Amino acid sequence: MRSQSCLLAILLSSALVTARAEERPADAQPVPCSAGKALGSRYTPVNLYLGAVECAKQPATFEAATNMFVLAGVYGRYDILRVKDESAHQAVSVMRMAIDGHLSHAFRQHLRHMAGSELGKLQLCAMVQRAGPPAYFPSYMVQHGLHSTQAALHGRAPTSPLHEDLDTQAAWTDAVEGYLHCSETR
Repeated sequence: MRSQSCLLAILLSSALVTARAEERPADAQPVPCSAGKALGSRYTPVNLYLGAVECAKQPATFEAATNMFVLAGVYGRYDILRVKDESAHQAVSVMRMAIDGHLSHAFRQHLRHMAGSELGKLQLCAMVQRAGPPAYFPSYMVQHGLHSTQAALHGRAPTSPLHEDLDTQAAWTDAVEGYLHCSETR
């Protein structure tokens, strides 16, 4: 059952990546490349990864794509820390698998260079800190989980999906450090 739901989620995520903008749900729209240097905390990993795929098509917008890709990774890590349902945590991995085939070799090299160089990493860490912690509800992840699905199937209201006692500042630090290791570049 779990492998079938994971496969279904991958297929649905792949459909989101390949769909034209007008065919996507309102909450699954890509971030425009023009926003890539000034990303805000309202964008979900879904928006950011879809934007990264679009911006990774042209070398002129690789910087925007890199920023989106990295912020999506940090936000996904933060959402894993705040969403209770562990089965929902796969949502970030599923999105990454869905976009993987849509990223060019040239973009992957650019991403590796930015993440691997001291200056590139400093720029990415500064960009993530400017964006700050997410300001959205992680519905993309909550809806992916089995708890939400089971509650709907049984006609019950789902329990609170987020950890109420989460230290948000500590979680933000953990997400940034866990994904980017920014303290190693200071």
